[in-house]
Amino acid sequence: MPNNLHTYLPQDRRRALARGEQLPDRAHGSVLFADISGFTPLTETLRNLFGPRRGAEELTTHLNTIYTALIAEVERYGGSVTGFSGDAITCWFGTGDGGRGTAASAVACAVALQEAMQVFAAIPLPKAEVGRLTIKIGGATGEVRRLVVGDEAHYWLDVLAGETVNRTAEAEQLATAPEILLDEPTIYALGETITVAEWRTSEETGQRFGVLGAFTGEVEVLPVAPLPELAEEVTRPWLDPLVYEREKTGHALLQTDFRPCCAFFVRFTGINYEADTAADQLNQFIRPLQAILARYEGTLLDLTFGDKGSYAYINFGALSIHEDDARRAVKTALELQDIARNLPFLHPLQIGLTYGVLRTGAYGGPSRRHYGALGDEVNVAARLMSTAVADEILVSGRIHEQLRHNFLFGFGQPLHLKGKQKPINVFPLHDEQTQRPINLPEPIYNTPLIGREAEQQQITAKLTRAQQGESQIVALIGDAGLGKSRLALQTVVLAFRQGFTSYAGACQADGLNSPYLVWKQIWSHFFGLEPHQPSAQKSAKVIASLHQYAPERAEALPLLTPLLDLPIPENSWTAQLEPKSRRSALHALLEACLRRASQENPLLLVVEDLHWIDALSHDLLVELAQTLHHCPIFFLLVYRPTPLPRLQAPRLEARPNYTPLHLAPLNESETRQLIERKLSQLYTSQASEVAPALVQALLARAQGNPFYLEELLNFLHGRGLDPRTTTLWETELPESLHALILSRLDQLSTNQKRTIRVASVIGRLFPLSWLIGYYPTLGDLPQVQADLAELHTLDLTLLESNDPELVYLFKHIITHEVTYESLPFATRTRLHEQLAAYLEEIHAPLDSIAYHYGLSENRAKQIMYYHKAAEAAQKNFANQSALDYYAHLLPLLTDDLEAQRLVQIERANIFSLMTAYDQMAEACAAVLALAQAQGDVRTIAEGHYYVGLAWGMRADSQALVWYEEAEKLFADQNNLIWLARIDNKRANLAVQQGRYAEAETRISRALDISEQVGDAPLKARLLALRGTMLSYRGEHNASLAIQAQALTIFQELDDKVSQTMLLNNIGQVYSMSGLLEEARRFYEQAVALTQVTGDKQRLANILSNFALLAHETRDWPQAELLLEQSLVLARQIGNKYGECIALLNFGNLAIDQKDATMARTMYAASLEISQAMGDQNNLFFSLNGLAATAALAQDLPRAARLAASAETLRLSLGTAWDTIEERIYEATLAAVRQHLSPAEFAAAWAEGEAMTPTHAATYALEA
Repeated sequence: MPNNLHTYLPQDRRRALARGEQLPDRAHGSVLFADISGFTPLTETLRNLFGPRRGAEELTTHLNTIYTALIAEVERYGGSVTGFSGDAITCWFGTGDGGRGTAASAVACAVALQEAMQVFAAIPLPKAEVGRLTIKIGGATGEVRRLVVGDEAHYWLDVLAGETVNRTAEAEQLATAPEILLDEPTIYALGETITVAEWRTSEETGQRFGVLGAFTGEVEVLPVAPLPELAEEVTRPWLDPLVYEREKTGHALLQTDFRPCCAFFVRFTGINYEADTAADQLNQFIRPLQAILARYEGTLLDLTFGDKGSYAYINFGALSIHEDDARRAVKTALELQDIARNLPFLHPLQIGLTYGVLRTGAYGGPSRRHYGALGDEVNVAARLMSTAVADEILVSGRIHEQLRHNFLFGFGQPLHLKGKQKPINVFPLHDEQTQRPINLPEPIYNTPLIGREAEQQQITAKLTRAQQGESQIVALIGDAGLGKSRLALQTVVLAFRQGFTSYAGACQADGLNSPYLVWKQIWSHFFGLEPHQPSAQKSAKVIASLHQYAPERAEALPLLTPLLDLPIPENSWTAQLEPKSRRSALHALLEACLRRASQENPLLLVVEDLHWIDALSHDLLVELAQTLHHCPIFFLLVYRPTPLPRLQAPRLEARPNYTPLHLAPLNESETRQLIERKLSQLYTSQASEVAPALVQALLARAQGNPFYLEELLNFLHGRGLDPRTTTLWETELPESLHALILSRLDQLSTNQKRTIRVASVIGRLFPLSWLIGYYPTLGDLPQVQADLAELHTLDLTLLESNDPELVYLFKHIITHEVTYESLPFATRTRLHEQLAAYLEEIHAPLDSIAYHYGLSENRAKQIMYYHKAAEAAQKNFANQSALDYYAHLLPLLTDDLEAQRLVQIERANIFSLMTAYDQMAEACAAVLALAQAQGDVRTIAEGHYYVGLAWGMRADSQALVWYEEAEKLFADQNNLIWLARIDNKRANLAVQQGRYAEAETRISRALDISEQVGDAPLKARLLALRGTMLSYRGEHNASLAIQAQALTIFQELDDKVSQTMLLNNIGQVYSMSGLLEEARRFYEQAVALTQVTGDKQRLANILSNFALLAHETRDWPQAELLLEQSLVLARQIGNKYGECIALLNFGNLAIDQKDATMARTMYAASLEISQAMGDQNNLFFSLNGLAATAALAQDLPRAARLAASAETLRLSLGTAWDTIEERIYEATLAAVRQHLSPAEFAAAWAEGEAMTPTHAATYALEA
C-alpha cells in the first residue's frame, strides 16, 4: 500500500522536512481563503438521485476532482494549502521555499482558481439535474506566524495565524461568490497592474477591501517540481493517531460516507498572535485539548484563525463511532471550559454542539488532502458557537434529548437559522449530574417481581419466535441493582411454561482468564453431571450423550476435558491436533449437540454477568449464536452497560435477532409496591401502620433502585428502628450504597466481620474448605459455619451449594466489592499470597493460583504461575488469556533476557494464529533485539527468522531479507533443521509470488533434510506445497501424484486437519482438469472431515470449490447458495484468502449470467484483497475478470488493456489457466477483436502489456 501520510502536510512543510529544516515562525507573504459554495445542495441532489451509499461515492468523485484542480493551481503559482475549513481552503504564498513575488502570485492564483471553477458552474447529472458550484476568495498580504503546536505524545499541528490571516478571513466574509476581495496592502503592492471594481469597508474594524476588477500583472508560472515523499517516522508526528491508523491499515479514507456524528465548535480568543508568547499560550490550550480528545476518542478536524477569533472544529464519530459520542462530546466541553477558566490570557469560551448524520471522509488532491466531516449539522454547531455568550455551551435538541438525565441543562430556547424554515431548540449546558443511582443485582428474592411488565411481554414474544425455530438473543442490560438477575429468573419461569429446557451459567470477576468458565456450568448440566459422581460415571454419561446428540463427532470426546474437568485420555486423532484445530473441533462438537437437543425441546441458555466473560467463552457464545440461527434456541445475556474492551465490538449486537432490554429504575408506583411488600415481610404486624413520611423518605432516597431500597429497609430493621415512629428520620441515613453496606458491616461481631473480609479475598463465590484451609485462625468448622449462618440471616451471604462441598456466595456483587475494598492494600496482598499458597497445596486450577499470586507481592511465584497459566491457555487456544498472562509476566523479567526472548516468541506465535500481524511484527522485532543483546549467534539467527516470518505472513518480499540473513547464520552453524524450516517458508512465499524455479530448489533441499532427520510432518507439508505449485503450472497429473504421497503421510499421522487440506487441493486439481465427478468425490471426503474437525476455514474453501462444480453444470442457484455460504464463513473467521476465492467465483458466475454490475463489485473486492495480501495469482484472476466486466459493459478499449495486463502477469508467473477463467478470457478477446479495428486493438493491447501489476490494479478500480 503506498504511503500517503505526507499528503496531509502543507507543501512547504513537506519540502522543509525533506531538507531536515523547520519553517521560520515569522514570515512575510500573502494568504488566500477560498470558499466553495454549493456543496450542501449538491450532496442532497446526489443522495436523492443515487441513494446514500452511491450518492456518497459520486460526491467523492466530484469533491476530489474539484480539489485536485484547485490545489494544482495553488502549486503552479508556488503556494501551499495550509488548511481546510469545511468546503474552503487556506493558501499561503511565502517569499521563501518556492514563493515567487507573493502578492502577484497570490492574486494570479486567485484568478486561476476562479477560472478553474468555471468547469463546475453547471455539473450535468442524471434526470436533467444540474449541480452548481461557485467560489469566493479573500486575500491579504503581510506578516504571519507559522507555529507548530501540540503535544508530541499526540501529534503536532501546523498553524498559520496573525493579523494578515485575520484580514483574509474578513475579506472572504465581505465577498459574495464569485468575487475576489483583497486588502489594501495587497492592492498597493500590485500598483497599476490591478483594477479595483469596488471598495468595501468592514463595519467592525474599519478595514478597506477592494473587489478585484482586473489583474494585468505578469507572473511566471514554472513547472511544478514533484513534492518529496517523506519517511513514515517523519510524517507520523503530524497526524491524528486515528487518521494514521486508518491510513496504515487501508481503511479507505478517500471513500466518503454518511455517519452519525457529534459536531463540536469552540471559539477561543485572547491570544495575541503577533507576540512572542503566542505559541506557548496556544499550546497551553491545545495540548490539554488533545489529551482530552485522546481519552474520549474524539478528533480535532480543523483549527481556524480569523478576524472574529480562533475556533476549533472537533468531531466525535467521524473516525471512531461510540454509542455515547454525545456524552463524550459534552464531557469534553465541560472539561475544556474548566481548562480555559484557569488560563488568565484566554477569554471565556463559546461552544456549540449538535448531533446528526454528516458526510465524512478524506478529500483533496493527490498531493494534498484532509480528513473532514461536513454537512448541515456542522453549520448548525458553528452557529450555536456564534450564538453562545461568553463561557456558555449551547447544545441542540438532539443532544439534550440523549443526555437530559445525565447532565444539567437550562431552559430551551428557539433559534432561527439561515436556510431553516423552522427554528431549532437549543439548550444551555450547565454541568454533569452529580447524583447518580447506585444499584445492585439480586440473585435470591423474598418478594415477587415488581414492574417490568413491558419487558416480560417482549421476552414472551421472543420466546415464541425462538420456539418456532428462529433463534433469539435477548440482553438484559442495566447497572448493578436494577433487577437484571430477578428478570432473568422470571424469564426461566416463562420459558418453562412454553416447554423450554434451560441451562444457566454465571461469569466471575476473577475468571477473566479462566477458559470456558461460564460454559463449564452450562455443559455440566447439559450432560447431566452431578458434583459427587465419580469421574468414570461422569465420563459414561458424556459418552452416552454424544452418541445421542453427535455420534458423527464422538472421536472428539477428549476435547471436552477442559470444559468438564474430566480426565478423558487423548486418542490418536486429538493427540496430534494443534490448539487452533482443537478449539474448532470442540466448538463444532458443542454446536452439533445443541442443534440436535433443540430438535427435542427448545433451549434457553442464560449467561449472567457477561461483562466478566473470558475470551474463549465469548468466542464460543458468538459462534453458537451465528451457526444456530435457525434453531429453537433462546440466548439470554445479562450484563452491566460497561463491558470488557473485547466486548465493545458489536459481534452479537449487530445480529438481526439481537434485542437489548435496557432496564430503567422503577417508577414511583412500582417503588411504593416494593416498599409495602418488603415492610410486610420485615414488620408483619406493623406494615399497615407505616407512616406516609417513611414512604416518602424512602422514595426520595432510593430513586427507583430496588436493591438500594431493600438495603435501606434492611438497615433500619437491623438497627431495631420502629417504622411507625416518624422521628426515626432524625437518625442519619447513609448517603450512598457504599456507605450503607459499610455501615451494615460495622454492626457485625468481630468474628463475623473477620470471616466476611477473609472470604472476600477468595471472590464472590467461596468454598468453605478454601476459607478454612487458607485462614485456619478463623476458628473450627462449627464456629465458621455458625458465623456464615448468621451472615445468611443478615442477608449478606448465601449457601450456594452443599454437594459435593459447601460453597457460599456473597448475595450481591456490590457487597463483595465493598467488603474487599475495605481491606488495606497490604492486608489484601498478604491474604492473596496466603490463599495462593494453600491453592498450590491442593493443586487448584492454574488460573486461580496465578490470579491470587498476581495480587500478592511474591514476585517469584508470580513469574512461575503466570508462565504456567499462559502455557495452559495456549494449549486451550485461549489466545487472549495467554497474552494477558504474558503481559503480566514480561515486566517481571527485566533481569532475564533469555526468558523475555522466549516469551516474545510465544507472543509472536499467538499473534500469528490470531492474524494480528502488526502485533506479531512487534513481538518478532523484540525477539531479535533481545537475541542481539545476548550476543548468541543461534538466537540472533532465530531472531532474523522470526522477523522474516512476520513479513512473510503478509506475503511481503521484505521477508526475504530477513530469511537470507537467518539462512546465512544457520548455515555457518550447519543447523539443518532450521535451514529446512527457512526453505519451507521461502518456498511458500516464492509460490505465492510466482517464482516457481526458486520454490522447487528450496522444496527439494528441504525434503532431503526432512528425510535425513526423519521429520514426517515437514516432509508432507513440502510435498503438498510442491503439488500446489505444479497445479499452478498446469502439470495436473504430476500434482495429483505428489499430493497423494502427502495425503498418505498425513493419514498415517492421523492428522485430519492436513488431510482435509489435501483432499480439497486434490479436488481442485481434478476440477481444473475437467474431471468434475472425481473432484466432487474428494470434496465430499473433505467436507466429511470438517464435520469432525470443525475446521471452518477449510469448509469455506471447499464450499467455494463445490460452487465451481455447480457453475460448470450451469446450476446457478446452487452455485450462488454455496458461494454465499462460503463467503459468510470466510468473513466470520477472518479468512481473507477464502473470502478472495469466493468473491472471484462470484464474479465468474455473474459474468456467465451477464450481470456486469455484480461482476465488477465482486472482482473489485477480490482485487483489493489480493493486493493487500501480495497474492499475485489471485491478482491475475481479478484483472482477468475485470477485463471481462469491461467487455460486457461495452468498454472495449479498457477490456483490451486489462486483458493484456492479466495475460502479461499470468505469463510472468507461469500460472496455468483454470477452465472457467480461460473461457472468460477467450470470450473477452473475441468480443474485443470483433468490435475494435486491428490498429485499435493493437494499441490498447500494448498499453495493457506495459502496465505493472500495481498500475493495472489501480487502473482496473478507476472505472
